[in-house]
Amino acid sequence: MSWIDALPTVLASAALLLVPGLAVGWFIGLRRLWLWALAPAVSITLLSAASVVLPLIGVSWNPVSALLFAAVFGALIVCLFRFALRAKFDFAPTESGRSWPTIVAWAFCSIVLITITVTSIGKPEAFSQTFDNVFHLNAIAFIGDTGSASPFDITVLTTPDGARGFYPDAYHALVQLAQQFTGASIPLAINAFNIAVLAAVWPAGILLLSRQIAGSSRAATIATGILAAALPAFPLNMLLYGVLYPYFLGLTLLPAALALVLNLIGVSRENRVTTLWPHIVLLAGVLFGVAMAHPGATMGVLALAAPSATAAFINGWAKLTAKQKKQRSLGFGIFVVFGLTVIVVLRQGDWWRDTRMSVFEAVKQIVTLSLEGYGLPLLTAALVLFGLVIAIRRKDVIGGAVVGMWVVVAILYVLAASVKPPILRVPTWLWYGDSPRLSAIFVITVIPIGVLAVRWIVDALAKRTRPSWISEVVVLLVVAAVALTTSGYERLSIIIHQVYELKPDARLVSQDEVALLKRLPSEVAPDEVIAGSPWTGTALAYAFADRHVLYPHILMNNVGKDRKLVMESLKNADTDPAVCKAADRLNVRYVLDFGTNEIKPEERHKYPGIEGLSGSPLFKLVDQEGNAKLYRFTGCG
Repeated sequence: MSWIDALPTVLASAALLLVPGLAVGWFIGLRRLWLWALAPAVSITLLSAASVVLPLIGVSWNPVSALLFAAVFGALIVCLFRFALRAKFDFAPTESGRSWPTIVAWAFCSIVLITITVTSIGKPEAFSQTFDNVFHLNAIAFIGDTGSASPFDITVLTTPDGARGFYPDAYHALVQLAQQFTGASIPLAINAFNIAVLAAVWPAGILLLSRQIAGSSRAATIATGILAAALPAFPLNMLLYGVLYPYFLGLTLLPAALALVLNLIGVSRENRVTTLWPHIVLLAGVLFGVAMAHPGATMGVLALAAPSATAAFINGWAKLTAKQKKQRSLGFGIFVVFGLTVIVVLRQGDWWRDTRMSVFEAVKQIVTLSLEGYGLPLLTAALVLFGLVIAIRRKDVIGGAVVGMWVVVAILYVLAASVKPPILRVPTWLWYGDSPRLSAIFVITVIPIGVLAVRWIVDALAKRTRPSWISEVVVLLVVAAVALTTSGYERLSIIIHQVYELKPDARLVSQDEVALLKRLPSEVAPDEVIAGSPWTGTALAYAFADRHVLYPHILMNNVGKDRKLVMESLKNADTDPAVCKAADRLNVRYVLDFGTNEIKPEERHKYPGIEGLSGSPLFKLVDQEGNAKLYRFTGCG
């Protein structure tokens, strides 16, 4: 299969991300880049609402039901804006007066990132051989299997006998819809959806954010597209690290949400696009979509908005009337209370207590932008530092906000990456104390700052060059060439390929094991359940073969007595009648044996009930590919 074959799924994914939001945005009055940049978050809000409501009314999750609900809900939103809020929007034209720089920047960013992604992953059905991907693959399978994409139901996958929790699963819900549209396999649907995000979501959002800080000149716009494709720590590292697919989606939505915040509080090169209440309601709807993609992205918006809100609060304070001071204090107080409430509710804890590097190394990575050890982009780093100088010299609210955002995320990154005392790491708990998650947010922070520098350089040279566009072209070409060649994509690409490559000694499942998994539909009935150690990759029978497994994730909680008994004692079914009863209740009829090689080689997890089955009269070997074996359990026949 070639990447051309994946194109229908890419287009279906892009349509899901854009069309619902574009329709609602257009009818409420959004236009130009604001319409395109906010559309994905609005689409996710509409479809996430569908994922919650449809199971409550007994309707299965599918493209027709989801999009029909989104249309009805979207129509209600349009009525709210047009008739209740009487919203009117006003969008200033770009400084160049033309849209082609935006198209060029968008296209450049998309083409670079898609090219690197496609060449790194290799085959369109390749999948990340990582710990977290077992959950992502099987969560998508679970939605298709159960017909429910509710964030209140998805936790059944990992806690089958426990109380239902809440897990924002917008990523999995949308990928599953794209899969239904085209009939693609789950791995291909994931890759296609990620490409759609890179092409349709990230460029528009970062262009909108950069416009609020650096303006919409031709040079600033194109420079944004260049720098948005020039730092591996985001977005492409999220397709490797973890893998953090939902966080990846959430962070691509972050720039547009932050742009809306900045525009609302007056920390923007553009005038406020609408009046107060329509702006607040629109922001609430966008933030809901960001949160349903990943709460960590919402925390990113909050972290970057904090210094901006503070700068807006103190800006021109002495010139305000008493009434204005009271109003501004009330608004800032609401922001602080809201922020603290969200922090308390969504705090995660310090999962990564071991530091990854020294304080010196962390600071060096921040200053040189060699984040996560990818490349040494000194030109890009110099532009960012120069942009900070420009921001400081401006002595206005935008400059203060820009410097504040850089300082906040830089400190968070250094704390997460290199500081050991737990008390000092508390602010990073919102991102599990995990520095790669914060380096991704740092990339979003520095791009508009670097654009500030590029714009200043171009403007300065234009005064001495005739025609002025020559200096502009030269500067942008130099920035593009040097930024991309020093970025470190070579190393990232090699690692991605190694992680996604299906080979005999793959980390999660080998070529032989995948071959056996693909034969399961002809050997195991749809209602029969397969036991196996999830640590060796057997759990992927659910995603790859559409067959139920006893443990669909590596980390299972509240599995119940029957599952525990089967995993501990199935081999002893002939001497313990309770085992047969448990196996019958669960309908366990097969065991997959993928040996003892686990996703974490340094660990060994034992399940004595399903180990050492060769020669046992209770199990019949029905298929084998290399060392991968499928046994039929006959002990309770």
